[in-house]
Amino acid sequence: MRGIARSWLLVTACSALMQASCQGFPPRPMQSTPAETQHLRDQLSRWLECDECWNGELAAVAAAGPKLEPSLIAVLREGMSPATRARLARQLQSSWDAAPHAAAGFAREEYVALELGNRDALHRVRAALALGEIASITARAALEQALAQGQRPSVEQAIRAALGS
Repeated sequence: MRGIARSWLLVTACSALMQASCQGFPPRPMQSTPAETQHLRDQLSRWLECDECWNGELAAVAAAGPKLEPSLIAVLREGMSPATRARLARQLQSSWDAAPHAAAGFAREEYVALELGNRDALHRVRAALALGEIASITARAALEQALAQGQRPSVEQAIRAALGS
């Protein structure tokens, strides 16, 4: 009878230890305050839209790691957000209206579409580079998936660089 009691006690103790050690698995999504969420959005926006990118924009995004990883993956897969695309289209249309590029042989709509495509590719390139810096399993899987789907040459080159291949 004592052997059974000891076995039961041992199983119960092991079960309690396993349960205690597994608290928090799978990891819960990280919760952010509204101020922190806005700060993260600003960091991501600065990285995706910087001109010279000399002020540590990539390092800041990489340091935020898991908190920005889902947004970076979305940019890599889908490109610019609809809101960013609409804002940029308005800016490009205004710049065209201020100084028409007729000499370049483009109509306004062609110019805006071409520039939106270029900026979208730049966003994807920067998302790939940031995911390469984060270097998590999830980031690597997203990069490999994007590479397998085929991309614009500049985006593909950035993905390969991020994967270290």
